Amino acid sequence: MFNRTWIHGTFALVIASLALHGCGGGTAESGQSGDAEDAPHRIAFVTNQVADFWNIAEAGAEDAANDFDVNVQVRFPSEGTATVQQDVVDDLLASGIDALAISPVDAENQASFINRIAARIPLVTHDSDAPGTDRLLYIGMDNYEAGRMCGKLVKQALPDGGDVALFIGRLEQDNAQDRRQGVIDELLDRTHDASRYDAVEGVIEGDKYTIVTTRTDQGRASDALANAEDVLARNPDIGAMVGLFEYNPPAIYTALRSAGKLGEVA
Repeated sequence: MFNRTWIHGTFALVIASLALHGCGGGTAESGQSGDAEDAPHRIAFVTNQVADFWNIAEAGAEDAANDFDVNVQVRFPSEGTATVQQDVVDDLLASGIDALAISPVDAENQASFINRIAARIPLVTHDSDAPGTDRLLYIGMDNYEAGRMCGKLVKQALPDGGDVALFIGRLEQDNAQDRRQGVIDELLDRTHDASRYDAVEGVIEGDKYTIVTTRTDQGRASDALANAEDVLARNPDIGAMVGLFEYNPPAIYTALRSAGKLGEVA
């Protein structure tokens, strides 16, 4: 339900921006008029990688395309890298899309790229933002608050405190940074401050909870499993393992089951 609502909101805002920008159905370069103006808008929905989460989003995008009478092209970059994602977008631009909704892989280093596209067609970010760019707007959750909510769940599962490990795809993404920081700040009972950023290296120690490591896997499920297994081997007293991307919790579960620690580690 959340994904469908989110996708519908994304498409509604993109279509509104198309109306404001006076975009017809022709290519972004040609500005063709005539019959092309009556053709359905062509909107591209670009993810940051391949994952089951995005399969649900794709279904929502297809529903929204029918509801709003637009053509949608959903693209999953084969690798979670800025280079591959940008190649996908360049191909879509060459095909003549009218607008773009994108979840940036590396917002900071993709800023000039995003601005270049935004100068040509309406562009919104979804799932993960690119603050400070010329994107029209961001639609998605408050990832810092989501991280703090996750931290509250850790407190419930591990009320006496203990060692905690965090697992996430990549920290170049704006949403990943915010989620991780939200968990840390909640476990350390800090004030709300989404601009705070703890270094990835080293241990982060609080009065009750200690974040012993943050492991990234660059969007590779096999690496997510290997990370979980390695953390268990290196930290026999680990109290909780927290997965912050969709595929991380299943990887953690598999590692705990193999190690015979289901029910022992939160």
